[in-house]
Amino acid sequence: MMEPAAGLAAELAGLADRGEYLGAASEMLMKLFPSDHVVYNILDARTPSARVLSFPEYEDGNLSEAFLSVCDDHPILLSYLRDATPGLWAPRRLSDLVTDLALYRTRTYRVLLRPYCQRP
Repeated sequence: MMEPAAGLAAELAGLADRGEYLGAASEMLMKLFPSDHVVYNILDARTPSARVLSFPEYEDGNLSEAFLSVCDDHPILLSYLRDATPGLWAPRRLSDLVTDLALYRTRTYRVLLRPYCQRP
């Protein structure tokens, strides 16, 4: 019997393209950490440009634009920008950076989190 990690690696290696890989990885993450969505963000603050991929996809196709519009207000992004540590940054939880009340007052909450992240 193949080890679970080796089995997963073998399955992922057989995928045809990046989209299939991200879909399979997102599906696995949703099984490991039950959630409504898995979201992959790419942000280039210098350009500025953003790409946000969600699994399953949101029906509203403006998620990348919404993310880009709040990059100067988003508590996690601001935390990363203030971090002078060289190399890879440690993951951060929103709840470690800002209180609920302070978050609700941000443009990030109004434009991005409330419309896209609340359960129906």
